[in-house]
Amino acid sequence: MERILSVHFPKAAGSSLQVQFMKLLGDEVILDYGHDPLTPAGMETADFPDRKTLVMGHFRAQRYASADAFWMTFLRHPVDNLISIYFFWKLLPEAHALHARFLREQPSILEFAMYPGLRNLMSETYFGGFDMNRFDFIGFHENREDDIVRLAKAINLPLLAAIHENRTSESAERLELESDVSVRSKLTDLLAQDVGFYERMLRRKTNSPSPEKLKTSKLICSVCGGTVFADRPVLWDKLISEWQLGPHERSYIDRQQGTCCTSCGANLRSIALADAIRATFGITLTLIDFVMSEAKDLAVLEINEAGNLSSVLQQIPGHISANYPAIDMHAMPYSDDTFDLVVHSDTLEHVSNPIRALEECRRVLRPGAAVCFTIPTIVERLSRSRAGLSKSYHGNPEMSADDHIVHTEFGADMWTYVFRAGFSAVSINAVDYPSALALSARKGTCNLAL
Repeated sequence: MERILSVHFPKAAGSSLQVQFMKLLGDEVILDYGHDPLTPAGMETADFPDRKTLVMGHFRAQRYASADAFWMTFLRHPVDNLISIYFFWKLLPEAHALHARFLREQPSILEFAMYPGLRNLMSETYFGGFDMNRFDFIGFHENREDDIVRLAKAINLPLLAAIHENRTSESAERLELESDVSVRSKLTDLLAQDVGFYERMLRRKTNSPSPEKLKTSKLICSVCGGTVFADRPVLWDKLISEWQLGPHERSYIDRQQGTCCTSCGANLRSIALADAIRATFGITLTLIDFVMSEAKDLAVLEINEAGNLSSVLQQIPGHISANYPAIDMHAMPYSDDTFDLVVHSDTLEHVSNPIRALEECRRVLRPGAAVCFTIPTIVERLSRSRAGLSKSYHGNPEMSADDHIVHTEFGADMWTYVFRAGFSAVSINAVDYPSALALSARKGTCNLAL
């Protein structure tokens, strides 16, 4: 097996991988967490240990610069990363001198951003002076499940995408901070160098599919404008049986989830959602160009990570990320008339009362604003509740997390749920019918487009 060098960038999915690496490789793993880049020991260099398969830890990439290995890491948008570290450090016993200062001073988040090593944590502290082209794989926390699946194939290990270890709890203080548009905007400015670094890594996406899986398509990616796509199957036999899917249905759902743009990594589901957002704002720009040029004043609520769109939407200063079920979609902690856009992707089927959840989306939207979302849809049948049926889960088939339980299987009448939630019009955007559908509904009067 090829040697693996895993730089564990903090609060970006690394702990979830560490647990699995230890279980799968055992004594072949060296955990190097004694050379944290925020400590003096972080400047020390080392060679890859003999007779070991994998080295992982919090260390500067330069520490193992001499290593001939499969280089990998996961990154996270710098603003969300700093907020996560901030609240993690509040709970963590004293770890090093900088952390001791933090516990002593109890800084604000803006003061924390100015601590030595944290303002440029990504671009300098961890990866400064290192040739990022040496990385064979760079994954993104915002797309963690899909990227872990890709990583598993790249290194030929049975990694489970749904395992989420060492997750920082979402306190009321944290939720309030994450929803403060002014603070997020100031953090974006303070962390500009890291934000730029992150965006460059996002654009280059080292975890591209192998050439034999690539194909040119008539499709155009609404996210980045790409025209080359790769296919991979995603459904498993147990889910196919539970949903009673025929071969045709299995084929187009596999296509929805597993056909991806090789430029930005977005699958057809995310591309359809991007198309719905573009249609809502009446633009012809790609979503990336729209966000970078015209969306800076928008207030956006993203409920759960919308696949590869998350890292794009997070460039908007007024973006707020909320995780279901930590956030109750039946009673969201946001004021009426707050947002210009609410986005969620393949989440509504996991909510026990989807109509109530859509009512809440409508409540928090400003007049004239819109909700854009996707749901897994079997177009040849009508929607049904799974109440009284055996539990069915999305996500990794070996996991049984309650938030993965499917409460509703949506069918051709999925659009009626929007009207029943009080919206007066609904639009359905089809990028690749029936594989890629996204719905949008505007709060207030608009033309019906079906």
